[in-house]
Amino acid sequence: MPEGDIGHYTGSWGPWMPGISEAERRARLRGLRALALGVTGNPDHPLGHALRAAEDGEAETLEAAGLELNRLPALPLRRLLSLYATLVRAPKPRRVKESAE
Repeated sequence: MPEGDIGHYTGSWGPWMPGISEAERRARLRGLRALALGVTGNPDHPLGHALRAAEDGEAETLEAAGLELNRLPALPLRRLLSLYATLVRAPKPRRVKESAE
């Protein structure tokens, strides 16, 4: 892996997106951590710990969380990415029925 490249599944999405506020980055890390707990079923999984550290930490802890994400086996990783995409997807506008007057 080239130096500075934390992996295929991190980059310009979620908490790794450049230009987002620290509050937004923490919120995205928290959401991803909750989904990771559901996917791994293990509150002591290294990914959960890395995401928690990144909520409070510096750039290197965010990079460490990316490395842990990339260590997930393919199926749990796909589930996690799919769930995260569903979580952050903008809701479809609701149709409002016009009342008959």
